[in-house]
This record gives sequence, C-alpha cells and structure tokens, in this order.
Amino acid sequence: MSLCEIFPDDPSCAAYQSDPQPDPVDDEVTDGGAGKDDDDSGDVQDGEAEAGEGEGEGEGDAEAQEKKGDHWYYDTNPLLAFGMAGGDVNLDQQSKPMLSQGAYLLVAVWNVIYAGSYAFRYRSKASYYDIGKLGDNSSNRYKLSDQIRLYGTLAIFVPISITQLLSMFGIATGINMLAWGLLGGLGSGILFIAKSLTRNIAYGNAWDKAHKTTSTSAVKLASGATVAAIEEDEFDDIAMEAAMGVLLAYHFDNWYWTNFEGLTIEQQDKYVEDWQADIEANKEDWAVEVAPEKDEAMEEGDEEDAEEGEDAEEGAEEDAEEGEADADEDEADAADDQ
Repeated sequence: MSLCEIFPDDPSCAAYQSDPQPDPVDDEVTDGGAGKDDDDSGDVQDGEAEAGEGEGEGEGDAEAQEKKGDHWYYDTNPLLAFGMAGGDVNLDQQSKPMLSQGAYLLVAVWNVIYAGSYAFRYRSKASYYDIGKLGDNSSNRYKLSDQIRLYGTLAIFVPISITQLLSMFGIATGINMLAWGLLGGLGSGILFIAKSLTRNIAYGNAWDKAHKTTSTSAVKLASGATVAAIEEDEFDDIAMEAAMGVLLAYHFDNWYWTNFEGLTIEQQDKYVEDWQADIEANKEDWAVEVAPEKDEAMEEGDEEDAEEGEDAEEGAEEDAEEGEADADEDEADAADDQ
C-alpha cells in the first residue's frame, strides 16, 4: 500500500496515477496486410507454441503483479520515486525529493564539520580550557559541557551523515529513517539536556566568582573569560539550531515521502498498519475523554428541559388564573349592567 492509496487527492500523487503500461497493440489485420495470411501461418503456429511454453511463467508474473498492486511502478521505475523520471512529472516535482534529501544531508554534514573542527582543531590545545578552572583550580565544568556538546554532536551526526548519503541512492532507507528518529530526535534531546545542565552550572559558578568582591583579579579575569566563552557558544548553538530546524521542517514532507517510497512493500504496509492502529487508538482515547463531557452536557440539557417544562406549567397556571379572574370580572360587570 502506497501513500497515494491513502491520500489520493494529494497533488504529488497525480504523477503516479497515470498508467505507464504501453497501449495494447491492435491485432486486427489491416487492408494492407491481407495478403500475408498464408505467409504468416507458420509464424502463428510457432508463436502459439512459444506462448504455450511461457504460460507458466506468465501466470507467475501475473500473480506477482497482483500481489504488488500499486507498488510495481516504483519497482520498475525507481527514478520516479526520487523525482528524476520524465513523462508527466514537471520539473518542480522532479527536484523536490532530491532537494529535500540534499537538505537533510547538508544539516548532518554541517554538524559534523562544525563539531569536528572545534574539537580537533580550534580547541584541541590542552591549555584552551584552562580558563574554566576559574583561576583557582575549580572543577572545569566549562570543559566538560563543551566536550559533551562537540563529541555528542559527532556521535549523533556521523552515522546520520552516512545513512543519509546512502539513502539518496536508494540504500538503507529504513535504517536512515530510524537513525534520524532515534539519533537525530531522541539522541539530540538527551544531548541538549546534558549540555544545558553542565553549561548552566559552569556559567553560574563563573558568574558568581566574576562578580564576587572577595575574588582575586586572576579569578575575576578567568571567570569573566569563561562567561564570555559560554555566551558565545550559546549564541552559536541557538543560531545553528534555529536555521537547521527551519530547514528540516520545510523539507520534512518530501524527505519522508522519498524515504518511505524507498522501503520494501512489506515495510510500507507495516508503516501503514501502525498508522491505522494509532488512529484507532486515538479515536478510542478521544471517545473516553469526551464521554464524561457529553454526559455532563446531556445532564445539563435535561435539567434545562425540566426547568423549561416547570416554567411552562407555571405559565399555564398563571394564564388559567388570569382567565378565571377575567371571567369573574365580566360576570360582575354584566350583573351591574342589569
């Protein structure tokens, strides 16, 4: 089952709904070929013999075709899944899948380049993190937080860069999706928490000593340098995370579509089954959550109806009393007139 079966109205499915099979050849004999019947009789017999020999194979192909369903187009035309096939696919549709794949590769590779250059070049000297000791040989939490940030980024995005590059050639697409989900999603979240905790502790210690009146000039100098270094790193992280987050979010749909179509048929069916199971589970959860509200609304409605009914009865009684009073007045007036 493909995404176009689930979302047939999506514009990107228009290219996949056309039948790529060639039109059947008209077997009727034209006027110009009427004189070839006798000459071709032997060829027809040979053709029937060959058809008889290949009958079993044809039945097998038909059975396989029926099993594949709509997936066979991507098996026979894999370039279409990557937006590079010709035909009725316009240039914009052709470029989006591979462009999205390239955007995700850019994010992964840039993280590797940034973290690697700082870890192994710009901050590779042993004396670079001496300012983190704050001038009095305190615990160097600045060094710890920065190493967590740099080496953690490498541990996450080196594998992702490899799987993302392979997926662009239709290799290990399932592993690539898993890598982005576990390493890029869950792993990045854990890394952010660990980095932020250690960095905030280091920043707080440095700030306190830099503004403490009893601190020596050496301590104030080292603490102030540590505060400035942490603020610079924090600014770089925020800018990079914002830019790359926008890039990933913008290209997510096409990236996911491309990787999904690179999966095997069984994997695609498993994804769809999981989605459907999640939908049904959500429906049940929502029904349980909404049921008390519906019951309360029904009770309130019943109470309002009962109140309205009581008001109507009281109004009817008042109208009846007013009618009786009017009748008595009419009778009294009639008696007076007599």
